[in-house]
Amino acid sequence: MSSSEQSPANFLVSLADLEQGLEEFESNKDLQEEDSGNKHAIFLGILRESCTLVHDAEASESSNFSIIIDRVDQLINNAIELAYGDPRIMDSIPSFTHTWPQ
Repeated sequence: MSSSEQSPANFLVSLADLEQGLEEFESNKDLQEEDSGNKHAIFLGILRESCTLVHDAEASESSNFSIIIDRVDQLINNAIELAYGDPRIMDSIPSFTHTWPQ
């Protein structure tokens, strides 16, 4: 099932997985300190998948779209706070909003 064919409940499950992924990233100080670029891949992956989820929920006219928007907004705000907070784990966040399939 493609993400645009998900049920409204499945969008929320996917979103909960992304929120949990960000929490796990935040609690893993070793991963945040890696120089390999792996931290960027994981961190940016969460942000990109969040934007894709919003796009797919909108395209499917999901009945819980406003809930999804509110939670993704909070997830992105939390990610930005994590990236630029204390300790700072990134100097900049590359664009992540224009990555969903066309």
